[in-house]
Parts: sequence; C-alpha cells; structure tokens
Amino acid sequence: QEYMLPGNLLGAFIVIMSNWQKGETTEESEENNIMALLKQLVTGEKDSVLSTAMRNGKRAVSVGEWVLLATANSDIIAKKAALSVPDIFLPRLLLCCGMSITSLVTMIERLSKLGESVSDPSKLYNELLSTSAVSEWGLQKGNRITIKKRLHGRIASYLRIFSNAMTDGEQDELNTIERCAFVTWLASEVS
Repeated sequence: QEYMLPGNLLGAFIVIMSNWQKGETTEESEENNIMALLKQLVTGEKDSVLSTAMRNGKRAVSVGEWVLLATANSDIIAKKAALSVPDIFLPRLLLCCGMSITSLVTMIERLSKLGESVSDPSKLYNELLSTSAVSEWGLQKGNRITIKKRLHGRIASYLRIFSNAMTDGEQDELNTIERCAFVTWLASEVS
C-alpha cells in the first residue's frame, strides 16, 4: 500500500511524536487518534511506512529524524522507532544521548538478532560500520576503529547509568544485554 504525505507534514509529525508524552491531551479520544496514526506510521516492523518512505530516490525520514524518534519522551514511540528504523541506522542511533533503556535494549537486541540471522555476523556488523554506511549517518567521517570505540564507550556508559538506577531484579536485563552478540563482538573488536 502506498501513502502520499507532504514532507513538511511528515517532519512536523515526527517532531510531535518525539515530544509526545502520554496523557498530554485533554480528551482520551484525541490521544487514541494520535496513537492510531502512530501505529500506522511506525509499526515496530522493518517495513513500516516511515522506514520505507522515499522522496526523490532518497529516504524520506532522515537519520536526524530517526534520532528524534529513538530518543522520544514516550517509551512506546522510542521502542517502535527502534524496531522500525532501517538496519543501516541502528549503530548510529546507539550513539545518541538521552535514550531510554527500552530503546537501548530494543536496538541492541535487534542488532544481535541480525547477527544471528547470517552465517558471518562479524561481516554484517562491519558492513553496518562501513564508510558508505557511516556517510548516511550524517556524522563526521571516522575510521571503523574510532566508530567502534565510540559505540562501545556509549553502550558501556548507558549500561553503567542504567545499572545505578535499577534494583537487583532489573539488573538481569542489563547483564543479558552485556552478553548479546553485538555487544560482545564490539568489545572484542576494541580490546
């Protein structure tokens, strides 16, 4: 199914979603309408409207807009964004500041599942950090070693921050993340 949506409207909607806070509307029906539209655009699937949208042969949703969605105030929106973002942007989103634990865990699990779905996970992860992939991120170019170190440092920082705020029972989830395929691969690459 094909949708037509003006670029300015799409951009405005992304900003609204990234700042959305549950319970912000005065009427429950208004919130339900907004959440229904969100579910249409960001389905939590790799082939969602936002992840497949194209404009003049390029992605209609920029990496900057994916950053807004992945760091959204609403955990629901952040998680759906983490599930919907094109694979090539996943490592870039892990470099974001201000991500919720839900978004972080979802992205790392998704990267690990990607690795498990191929015969050579190291090759896949290196492709996600290739020069051509990084050029789509809109960041300063850097070599793979630098990017791997930045990613490893950011993930380690998030895990430290979140572990300080968790109870012992919740720590298990973070310990599982530390043992995920992507995180262990990254740690072996920078050590």
